[in-house]
Amino acid sequence: MNKAFAFMLILFFICGSFVAGFSSVWASDYVENSWSTKASMNQARSGMGVIAVEGKIYAIGGHRTFDDFLRPTDFVGTNERYDPKTDTWVTLEPMPTARHNFAIAEYQGKIYCIGGYIVDGSRWITYDVVEVYNPNSNSWSTKAALPFAEAGLTACVVDGKIYVFTSYPGSPVNSGSPVFMYNPVTDSWTAKTHMPNTTLHYYAPVVVDNKIVFTSLYLTSEIYDPATNEWTEIRKESPLILIFNSVFATQTTTGVYAPQRIYVLGRQYGTTYLTNWSYDSNGTQVSNKGTPIFRENFGVAIVDDILYVIGGTSYKYTKSNTEAEVLAVNEQYVPMGYYGALSSDMFDSLSRSNIISAMNLIVIVLIVRLVLIIGIIVIVVSSVAIGLVFYFKKRQKRTERKIIR
Repeated sequence: MNKAFAFMLILFFICGSFVAGFSSVWASDYVENSWSTKASMNQARSGMGVIAVEGKIYAIGGHRTFDDFLRPTDFVGTNERYDPKTDTWVTLEPMPTARHNFAIAEYQGKIYCIGGYIVDGSRWITYDVVEVYNPNSNSWSTKAALPFAEAGLTACVVDGKIYVFTSYPGSPVNSGSPVFMYNPVTDSWTAKTHMPNTTLHYYAPVVVDNKIVFTSLYLTSEIYDPATNEWTEIRKESPLILIFNSVFATQTTTGVYAPQRIYVLGRQYGTTYLTNWSYDSNGTQVSNKGTPIFRENFGVAIVDDILYVIGGTSYKYTKSNTEAEVLAVNEQYVPMGYYGALSSDMFDSLSRSNIISAMNLIVIVLIVRLVLIIGIIVIVVSSVAIGLVFYFKKRQKRTERKIIR
């Protein structure tokens, strides 16, 4: 009985190890440098604030429609949270002041929504309001107002301080590109050195080594150092300088699951598709696959070094007019070199193969797993049966010995 049981355990271990080893080869659902469609937001929006906090993505505010003159309308404070692990959205307590194109930042798990604007007919109404969302209590609070009302703002967090930058000179309030620092502990604002180059049009800042790097439309870009409160112009031959019609978002991977790179998504000059560039610490520039759906005013967040591009406006151009559609779409991008992901070359070669398709691979994996499971069940049942046979034989021998005695 003991020998049979030991034999059963050895076989079970071998088969289980084979299943685990075989499954690990196909465990990744990711293909590097590829896009896939995930669950859409519950409410289509454009110009909302999007940010990742503790593995979840929050999409706040924005607008839902356009008028006949393609001016944004129907502004909302809608607050939705996306869980990449379950691919689901939930609706939370809305932002008190409905608006769009505001700055958004995270500090100690709380989300700061700063400034923004709405359109009332032909009037732009800008805000200086600062509203903070606490995910733990699902509640909002109001903090010290921005020193001026402004729209098209961006924000970065460095050393526990929130730095807010104004947008392009053509914004409703041409305030000369001021910079303000917000201290969440003292709930106060401090003016900093103005941005020296107001031609940083449609820029997107990102934090790298506690410095804030700007990419922009024109042939100059800047680096702001919060420690010294100084600006430095990036040399004109720098690969970070791109000819963009619009820079919509900039994000940085952490290097944990994918190589640490700056990702810049925008519409390059003279094109109607979205570019997706990345840069490493050496300034090496790589052109990656752009989003499947062309759109503007979307939000971008990174969770586990995977990019999520959410919402925005899709434009359709005809000879007579331009149509705009606000989207709820959520597209996921897996960077090049993502840990455990299939290489794009391997995936492409598999998809082109006439011998076996990707679906056949899945079927084969399922069949092999099923056969292994059946085999393990047969081994277990057989081992138990053999054990019972040995047991009853021993019992019979004991009975026979008693009778002889």
